[in-house]
Amino acid sequence: MSAALADQETARISNAERVAPLRPDHLAYVIYTSGSTGRPKGVGMPHCGLGNLLSWHMGEHPEQKDTIYRTPVGFDVGVQELWSTLLLGARLIIVPHDAQKNMTVLDHLPQTTELTLLAPQSVLEMLAEEAVHSDKTVRFAQIIQCGEAFRLTNSIRPLLSQTSSLLNHYGPTESHVVTSYKARMTPCDKILPIGSPIWNTQVHVLSGSLQIVPVGVWGEMYISGAGLARGYVGRSDLTSERFIACPFGAAGSRMYRTGDLGRWRSDGVLEFGGRSDDQVKLRGFRIEPGEIEAALERLEGVGQAAVVVREIAGEARLVGYVTPRERSNTSMQTVRPPSWSLLYYARV
Repeated sequence: MSAALADQETARISNAERVAPLRPDHLAYVIYTSGSTGRPKGVGMPHCGLGNLLSWHMGEHPEQKDTIYRTPVGFDVGVQELWSTLLLGARLIIVPHDAQKNMTVLDHLPQTTELTLLAPQSVLEMLAEEAVHSDKTVRFAQIIQCGEAFRLTNSIRPLLSQTSSLLNHYGPTESHVVTSYKARMTPCDKILPIGSPIWNTQVHVLSGSLQIVPVGVWGEMYISGAGLARGYVGRSDLTSERFIACPFGAAGSRMYRTGDLGRWRSDGVLEFGGRSDDQVKLRGFRIEPGEIEAALERLEGVGQAAVVVREIAGEARLVGYVTPRERSNTSMQTVRPPSWSLLYYARV
């Protein structure tokens, strides 16, 4: 590979060197999701979906200024965060990775009131805690919560009170990051609102028989329109399971089964009602507890396993409980967890 690259010309690549004309349905990038255990799923994203997302973002947020870039490249929000900022001609402020681990993000931000922050709930909680112990005051012109279900907790209220614009973005990776969005939360929002679909996107709230449910009734959300992924790379079985024919569009159109519950309010706003299965989201990453349980049960000496999300010391953690195949006098053995989880290995 190195030798082949060394033989290449150093001049700028031109369109004449393309092996075929670029079309909107060609692959733009592949991003992996639900890879906590087992075999990760590569989501193939076409140029047309990416173009629709960026066109909508620039049309709805033309006033966006300096944007804080802190998202790992493996997190789909980073695509929106990076390209929307550059296309709007704004400045991208790159925060070192160590600053997030050491809770010194605020020290790397300029003293301005024109900052835009795209971040999941867990990052907002971290920044709110950092602000309490920091001498530096940073005010955000715009905060966009994305990647997790949004909760208006007391810990982040001081941070949110200092921003003039708060938006809640909803959308799985399979629909190019954002499917719907909602402007500032209000005290009357007892259930999480995720707003209305973005441009060229439809959300169908359906029953188990794929019938449209009435306004105010919970159902499973299906997404159709310009933002859909091509499917899972090399996984035709999963693609056919999650990307199905759409009975509400033109012939040949598809819709994506999200597994998320939702309902329409009478004012045309969507509310999010959790999952229809056991999948959870932790710090923006989708995790299948069943996959982790299966991995635990393959370990020597483990009989049964259960995995849940629990709040420990104010932070959501992934916790696994196991029982042995044979009883032992050992009451409890603690296994050192990965950096993103807390695992109790119990012998009872």
